[in-house]
Amino acid sequence: MTRRKGQRILAILLLLSIVGTDVRVASATEFTENVEDQTEKEEEVKKMAAENGGQQVEDSQSEALSDLDISNGNKEENGVSENNPEKGDKANSWRYKDGEQISSKERYSQYTTWPTDVPGAVGYGIDVSEHQGVINWSKVQAAGVEYAIIRCGYGQDQEEQDDDYWYVNANACKQYGIPFSTYLYSYADTVAKAQSEARHVLRLVSGYDLSYPIYYDLEESSIRSKLSTTQIADVAEAFCDIIESAGYEVAVYANTDWFTNYLTDSRFAQWDKWVAQYNTSCTYAGEYNMWQCSSQGIVNGISGNVDLNIDLGASITAQRNIVVIDGKIYGYEGKTQLFGAQKIGDSWYYFDSGQDGAAYIGWRKDGDKIYYYDEEGHLAQGAKKIGSYWYYFSENGNMYTGWRKDGEKTYYYDAEGHLAQGAQKIGSHWYFFSGNGNMYTGWRKDGEKIYYYDAEGHLAQGAQKIGSYWYYFSGNGNMYTGWRKDGEKTYYYDEEGHLAQGAKKIGSYWYYFSGNGNMYTGWRKDGEKTYYYDAEGHLAQGAKKIGSYWYYFSGNGNMYIGWRKDGSKTYYYNEEGHLAQKATKIDGKWYYFSSNGELQ
Repeated sequence: MTRRKGQRILAILLLLSIVGTDVRVASATEFTENVEDQTEKEEEVKKMAAENGGQQVEDSQSEALSDLDISNGNKEENGVSENNPEKGDKANSWRYKDGEQISSKERYSQYTTWPTDVPGAVGYGIDVSEHQGVINWSKVQAAGVEYAIIRCGYGQDQEEQDDDYWYVNANACKQYGIPFSTYLYSYADTVAKAQSEARHVLRLVSGYDLSYPIYYDLEESSIRSKLSTTQIADVAEAFCDIIESAGYEVAVYANTDWFTNYLTDSRFAQWDKWVAQYNTSCTYAGEYNMWQCSSQGIVNGISGNVDLNIDLGASITAQRNIVVIDGKIYGYEGKTQLFGAQKIGDSWYYFDSGQDGAAYIGWRKDGDKIYYYDEEGHLAQGAKKIGSYWYYFSENGNMYTGWRKDGEKTYYYDAEGHLAQGAQKIGSHWYFFSGNGNMYTGWRKDGEKIYYYDAEGHLAQGAQKIGSYWYYFSGNGNMYTGWRKDGEKTYYYDEEGHLAQGAKKIGSYWYYFSGNGNMYTGWRKDGEKTYYYDAEGHLAQGAKKIGSYWYYFSGNGNMYIGWRKDGSKTYYYNEEGHLAQKATKIDGKWYYFSSNGELQ
C-alpha cells in the first residue's frame, strides 16, 4: 500500500529515452533510489516497458509529456481541480504524512523479505502502486512473488484519481500469470462518497479476472476524527455492498489500531480482513486472512522498497476463551483480558469494564439501541422469547421496535420490543396478529363473527366495498348480516354480508333497495310500471288500500290501470290506479260500480 510520490517519473525517463529531447532534467538519482546512472536506468526502463507492453504505457508517456510542458515550464504536481474531490492524494495515516511515506526509522524494524515461520501461510505476495514506478514483472515472478495486490486508485470515481500504473501492472500480472487483485485508498466520510469509491473500483477492474478480494483501504486519519465507529461501518458497508452486488468478493485493509479501536462495529465481522502490523508476528486478536508484515521489502525487479504480504488462506484467529470465575463470565485472548463487544466462537459478548470485564447478562442500553444477552452472555439475534414476550434482534443485536417485513409476512413490535399478537390498535387503526405474530390481511372468522383486514392490515369498519360487494362492519369490526337501521334509512345484508341492492325477496316478502342499499318505502316508478312498498318495505300485491283509494297490484307488484276481470267480476282502475266506485264516466260512457268496485 504506497502513496503517490514523484508521479510519472519513470514514464518521463522512458519518454526522454524515446524522443531524444534536448530538454534538461534532473539526474535519475533525484527521481528514484538505488539508481547510480541515468543512462543505465533509461535502458532498464526501455526493457521493462517492452516486457510489460500495452496501451497504458503509451498513455503514461502522453501524461509524462503533459507533465513536462516543454514550451511553458513544469505543471504543478498533484494540482487541485474542481473535478478532484479528494484535492490530491495527500494521505495521512500511520504510514503517511501529506502523501509522503514516513521514514522507516520512525517506525518498527521490518522484514526485507518474508518470514518463513508463519503458521498457516499459503502464499507470499506484494502490494504495489504507482509509487514503485515501472516494475520488471518478469524478475518479480522469478523472485518468488506468488501474488500481487495492485492499487487501482484513491478516493471517488474521478479519472485523475486512477493509479497511473494500474493498467500497466494489471496487464503485466496477467501476462506473466501472477494472481492479482486490487485495493483502493479511501477518503470517504459519507455513504455517498463510499458508493462513488466503489464505482471507481468497478470501472477499473472491468474485464480482469481477480484472484483475491477487492480490498477497501481504511487508514486515512482524518476519517476517524470525523466519524463515529457506527458511521465508519456505514461507509464501509456502502462500499462493500456495491462491490458484492457486482459479483466480487470484498475485504477490508487496516492496521491493528484501526481494527481494534475504530472498526469495531459488528458489521465488520462479515468481511475478510487484511491486517497491517510490521512486527515479528501479527498480534491482532480478531480473525484475519492476510498479514502485511513489512513495508521495507526488497524484491528483484522493483526499485526501492515494497510492502510484503502473507496469505493465510482461511481466517487466522488467535485463541480466545471463555473463563467463568465466581459465576461470572470473562473473555480472554491468551492471557489478555477482553473488553467491550467481542466475538468468541459463534457468539458475541459484551465485556463490561464497569464490572471488571464480566460479560453483560440481560438488557443493555447504548444510546437509542437496546441489546439483550442471555444467561451465558450470548448476544441475542433474530427471534427470541424472553420471559412472556417475543422480541426480534437485528444481526448486530439491536432490538426491533415498529414494523418488520420478512418476505410476505409482516410483524409489529411495540415500544418495549414486544411482538404484537391478537387484536392491537396501532395509531388510528386496529390490526390482528396471529400467534406467531404475522399480521392478518383478508377475512378472519372468530366463532360466529367475521372480520376483514385490508392489504395494509387495517380492520374494516363501517361501509366497505370489497371486490364487487358492499359490506358493513360494526365499530368492533364484526361484519353485519340481516337488517341494519341508520336513522331513517334501512339496509339489508345477506348471509354472506353482501349489501342488498335492487329487488330482493327476504323471507315471504319482496323489497326494493336503491343503489346505495337504502330500502324503498312508498311509490316507485320504473318506466311504464309503478310499484308500491309499505312502511315495512313490503312490495304491494293484490288489492291494497293506500290512503283513501284502493289499488290493485299484480303478482310481480305492478300497479293495475284499466279494466280487470276476476272471475265473474269486473273492476276498473283509472290512470292513477284508483279503483272506480259509484258512477264513473269511461271513454264517454257512464258505468256504475258498487262500493267494493264491482261493475253493476
